[in-house]
Amino acid sequence: MRTQSIDTQPEAERVMIELIRGAPMSRRFRLVQSLTQSALWSSSHAWRERHREASEREAAGQVVSTCYGADLARRVQKALERRESWHVQPIDLLAAMRPLVAAYALDERYPPVRVASAYEMILFKLRRYQRDARSRSDGMRDDREWNDILGMLKVQGPALNLTLLERWAGALDGAEIWRQALVDAGLADA
Repeated sequence: MRTQSIDTQPEAERVMIELIRGAPMSRRFRLVQSLTQSALWSSSHAWRERHREASEREAAGQVVSTCYGADLARRVQKALERRESWHVQPIDLLAAMRPLVAAYALDERYPPVRVASAYEMILFKLRRYQRDARSRSDGMRDDREWNDILGMLKVQGPALNLTLLERWAGALDGAEIWRQALVDAGLADA
């Protein structure tokens, strides 16, 4: 199994993954939500620092395009244009993206929230990784996308239907990359 970070020992990563797996879904969701909000806000702020003439909406559109693709960015931009007042705050981006993903019950005490499933995210990231790999002529790979895929597989692996994911990866012309992801995540032999 390949660790997520070169400076992390396999045993330390194993313990961390077990802690994440053992945490209630509501706690895991809050951690991811907090990290996502912070990352979106930080990215938007950093982009705006380099493009001082741009509006907050332009910065948000650029960040969504970079992180999630141009199609989603166009859809988010349309949603933002329908709002009278808007300021860059992580919750604004999430609110605009909310209608674009399915609702899931993360905690039975609360109504379902809209969030992409692990299946959707793995396939989305796999497709982005594959597209990036095909477009590069320098032989380099995007470790950010790859590590996201491996992280989801390591944490969610026991609960995932890997056969279903394999079928979808094949349909997306990503069967070879999928097999390598399973090996790197320690879910299959080389």
